[in-house]
Order: sequence, then C-alpha cells, then structure tokens
Amino acid sequence: MQDYAPHIERAFSFMPTEQSYVVEDIEGEIPEFIRGTYFMNGPARFSRGSFRYNHWLDGDGMICALRFEDGRVEFTSRFIQSAKHAAEEEAGRPLFRAFGTAFESDRLKRGVMLESPINVSVYSYAGRVLAFGEQGLPIEL
Repeated sequence: MQDYAPHIERAFSFMPTEQSYVVEDIEGEIPEFIRGTYFMNGPARFSRGSFRYNHWLDGDGMICALRFEDGRVEFTSRFIQSAKHAAEEEAGRPLFRAFGTAFESDRLKRGVMLESPINVSVYSYAGRVLAFGEQGLPIEL
C-alpha cells in the first residue's frame, strides 16, 4: 500500500513544544521585497496527561509565525493563552467537552456551549493580531 501522507504523524505530536529559531536551511535566495510575518493557526495539543482527544480538531490552538526580514527567516510557535488553555494547564487534565470528545465530568461554557480551543484562523486587524476558533469571540495575541 502506498503512503499518500508520509510523516503526517509528526503533525499530531503528543509532546507539544513552543519553539523559536532562525531558519537556516533555505534553498535559493529570499527576494529583498519579501518582508513581514506570515501567521498560521491550527490544533496542536492533542492530549493532557494520559488523556487523548478523540478528534484532531479538538487540539488547543497554536500560532506559528514565519518572520521575513533582511533575507533572514525566523520561526516562532506559541500556544494561544485562552481561558480554556489556562484552566486545563492548571488542572493538568482536560476540563471542557470538545468538538469530537466528550468524557465523564466534562464541562460546557455557561452550561450550553463548547469552550473554544481557538484553533481555526488568525488575522491581523487594526494593528492587532487576533486568533479565532469556531465558537466565541477572538483572542488578541
């Protein structure tokens, strides 16, 4: 059987880490006019302790940034510090029901809705960078 997605498992790490580094291995040259920051948001934390989420969309959001300046490229990744993320980090376990994961003693925000993992998109608006999830308001980074 042919593997149509080689190494995809690397995208679903159960040992997530935040990183910052200069990208050294660049083929060719970066044109002088390429400047600025490219942001990406997506699910990145797929477990807490021994608990694993049932669906990849349940992972807490992580912002990745590629910064281009003066022919240099820097990469940075950080978890979005939402109220959900902070509460679950402090508890050391999941607290809130997720899109594809329900569990005994899970909670809903205000008893009626999911607490967003803020893992869908990121936009620059009015000089600010905002991270979005499927539910609720965006978070300013």
